[in-house]
Amino acid sequence: MSGIHHKDKLDDYLGLVLEEKSLDKIKVALSINKKTAFDWRHKVLASLSEKDKDDFKGITESDETFFLSSEKGRPVSDRAPRKRGGSSKSRGISNDQVAVIVTQDRKSGLDLTCSNNG
Repeated sequence: MSGIHHKDKLDDYLGLVLEEKSLDKIKVALSINKKTAFDWRHKVLASLSEKDKDDFKGITESDETFFLSSEKGRPVSDRAPRKRGGSSKSRGISNDQVAVIVTQDRKSGLDLTCSNNG
């Protein structure tokens, strides 16, 4: 939980998350900014996903799928803006795409890993 300034509110925050409260209700209850509540949620989810790795049992299968790399929200100066959808400039693996590797065992283990070529 590095970088969190209001660690005293974290226990209350986790309680509200477990109660499935919205970000708006959490920000009012804890007197924090909505962006702070959003950032905390992603820190908690990221830490949980790191904890669950390597829990595969029995037969494990893995496959990949590719998505066009997105720079949504960032200024783009080295290329023309891309419209929704579209396709890669080249076939096969390229720096235009991001690979998402899905690994799952036949019981319940699941892992999604995003690999950025660029």
